[in-house]
Amino acid sequence: MKNTFDIEILLTEIKKLTNEAIAPWHTKPKAKPYISNLKFLEHKIPNNPTLKKIFSDLVSHVTEASGHGRNKEHWLYFVERDLVLLESELKRIYNDK
Repeated sequence: MKNTFDIEILLTEIKKLTNEAIAPWHTKPKAKPYISNLKFLEHKIPNNPTLKKIFSDLVSHVTEASGHGRNKEHWLYFVERDLVLLESELKRIYNDK
């Protein structure tokens, strides 16, 4: 990551794919391409164990929250939490450099 702009672009893309994957009108099969694209963005995450763990959790929680499954609200809570954690950690790491 070179600057805050790069971080904002990455976060925007992650949030867009996350929102599409968990959209109430998508079934799990329809959410799958968004989840695959979200997984692909992992290579753009800086090589930091904390960030990698948060991102991995986010992908897992998005996968669980996608579709019309039971406990969707439960998983949506974790998706939102992971997005906040990811954003704050990315900004913290960037500002420490």
